[in-house]
Amino acid sequence: MLKHADIPYTQRSGKDIPISQKILKIKNCIELSGKFYKDRLTDELLDELVRWLGERNELIHHLAKLPYDSESVKHTAETGYELVMTVQKKSASVIRHLNRTKAGMEE
Repeated sequence: MLKHADIPYTQRSGKDIPISQKILKIKNCIELSGKFYKDRLTDELLDELVRWLGERNELIHHLAKLPYDSESVKHTAETGYELVMTVQKKSASVIRHLNRTKAGMEE
């Protein structure tokens, strides 16, 4: 989505930036601040994504230290999957809109 909006999503070295920074860019960039984008990429959705990333990171970092909790892992995975499917649908809509907007400018 950032690529289609012509928003940098890598460091100067070419290394990818963390997803949390990408989410901040989406939340704060002027290119995605219109109503169309905000209706799809709501602050609530992006905040939920950030919360889930934190939960996932905590789980991953503690896997080696704590007893394995299959229910916690399952819950995190299922929540993440549902969230990814939602974000994927919303992102596809935004990307189509960005591409149509660019094509209209080129004509």
